[in-house]
Amino acid sequence: MVIAMLIASAVAGSRLAQSLPALRSIRLDVGIFSPTSFLQEVPRTSGLTVVHADGTRELLESRMYGAAFVNQHSTAYFNIADPKATQFYLSPAPSGELVAITRLQAVTLNTRRKIDIPLGNLRPIQQVQVLDRLPDRLVLRTLPGDASPLLGFELPPRPPATPGSCLAAGIDAALFFGATFLAVLAGVFAVRRTRHGGAPFRFQSTMLGLALAAAFALICMMSLGSRFNAHPDEYLHFEAGNYFVSHWLPPSFDDPSVEPSFSHYGLSYLQNLDAAYFAMGKFMAVFSPSVADRETTARLFNCLLFLAVAGWLFHRLGRSWAPAILIVTPQAWYIFSYINSDAWALALSLVIIGMLVDESSLVSRYFSDRERVGVAGGVVLGVLLALLLMAKHNYYLLFGFVALIVLWKAMVWSDPMPWSLFIRKTAVVVATVAAVYLPILLTQEWTNHFQLERTRIEQAEKFAAPGFKPTAIAAGKTAAPLALRERGVTFATLIFSYWPAQSFRSFCGVYHWMDLLSPYFYYVSMAGLYVALAIVAGFGFRRLSRADLLFCGLTFLLAVGMVLLSAYNSWAVDYQPQGRYLFPILPMVAFVLHHYRGQMPAKALNVLFAALFGLSTFSFVFIGLRYFYS
Repeated sequence: MVIAMLIASAVAGSRLAQSLPALRSIRLDVGIFSPTSFLQEVPRTSGLTVVHADGTRELLESRMYGAAFVNQHSTAYFNIADPKATQFYLSPAPSGELVAITRLQAVTLNTRRKIDIPLGNLRPIQQVQVLDRLPDRLVLRTLPGDASPLLGFELPPRPPATPGSCLAAGIDAALFFGATFLAVLAGVFAVRRTRHGGAPFRFQSTMLGLALAAAFALICMMSLGSRFNAHPDEYLHFEAGNYFVSHWLPPSFDDPSVEPSFSHYGLSYLQNLDAAYFAMGKFMAVFSPSVADRETTARLFNCLLFLAVAGWLFHRLGRSWAPAILIVTPQAWYIFSYINSDAWALALSLVIIGMLVDESSLVSRYFSDRERVGVAGGVVLGVLLALLLMAKHNYYLLFGFVALIVLWKAMVWSDPMPWSLFIRKTAVVVATVAAVYLPILLTQEWTNHFQLERTRIEQAEKFAAPGFKPTAIAAGKTAAPLALRERGVTFATLIFSYWPAQSFRSFCGVYHWMDLLSPYFYYVSMAGLYVALAIVAGFGFRRLSRADLLFCGLTFLLAVGMVLLSAYNSWAVDYQPQGRYLFPILPMVAFVLHHYRGQMPAKALNVLFAALFGLSTFSFVFIGLRYFYS
């Protein structure tokens, strides 16, 4: 406990030291239009030289990600902490480019006040040729040379920090102290409880442990060796997590601090109540920059998340094939190797299902025992379900599977529980979910003046690229595959088109921006192994009772429903046949593999899982890693 207090005090002190100078900080937003093409992982860059009061200079860099074929307009963001700095030099683009500056705006982060700086205040300093000056844009060409092209301008000094902002910084540090202290304390107790446990030493568990360790090593290689934003929407996920480095509550959608997280769709991941970004942001706040830069630290968050959930599953369910669900597709490894929120949702769902299937866990015993036991198990399950409710929306169908498990545990797999007791126990879980989720939901509603949808549409119209704005979509003037249903495409046409094949491929392993595919024979082999796995498991189900067959049948229907929901999203919202949308099926399979482990043919499953792991390693190493390391 003393160690936990020392660590928490150090973190809180560091947090307070970081917060106080930032109370008078501003963010400089520079709108830039450029016809120069660029790719997602090769950003458009701009620089800002800050001249401090003592004459020293600090160079800041803004990396603008996206793709020129989507939008030629981007915004450079520079965070300026020095309240006494008033003189600045902007380098809008590398030498030899044609650009237009469309906006120059200073945003005071503690008051959310925006100050528009007239573009006429920008004056050329070196290697800049001004081609046209208009009230809404400054067109210029950066000239070749050895130095950086520069434009000069001044800002008025910042006002002193208010007492309210100083109090907020102190509360922020105090919250960090409490969160860090509880986290370290929970870790100490977890180690003390599991230090003498573990799965028995068997060949199967040993090979599975080695496979999980190898998967973790490959994940770390991908995470540390690939370029930032070489993966789908990574910079947007990073900006969403980066917001919570210095914030605790859901933002207002029109908050200037949220602007860097908007995509060309005009949407932000911060508009969803996703606890993954909060956890990622606080992880970055604690370990960056002492461990690594923020981008790398955010990636390490997902790497350690895989290590934690794989180790937990192996420790609790190592006597079955349930942990092997993490080695049946390299796409699962891929989402743990870069910044995204899918890794958090998958890990959380596996923990929930693992607690329900583990007969010795607090959550499992809560519904198995027929006595009036304490409410601890129900509270733990309620907290986890509330976090799942604040995760990726494609995991919502998993609530139906949890309800199915709870019902069978209480009424079928042992003597039926009295309905009055079952209702009381279920009420504890529901009340806990409401107690955790509703205050956060109401906070989001309150910060957006209880007009979430209207504010979301307004921001989408403001930040979306041409062709992606709500007005363009409503008028049918978008070339993107959006709202296919409204454009006359039938659901049957979608299902019998390329959607199933594309979804399956991206379930088995597609990298980069969903354009780096494995060979054709790889996907055929993976499909054959999945079919063989289903057939082998089906032989074991022959000896099941009618109640268990009904449970497995309902589980299968939920899995089919997951596929149909993913297809519906591609049909009604945006055509994105991504296999990660089907990942909620993996926890369902893990439950079945553990609960019915006694009926499964062990040798055949060992061979199939070994083959799946071998093929997954081939795809991840020789397709994914080879591309990024080259």
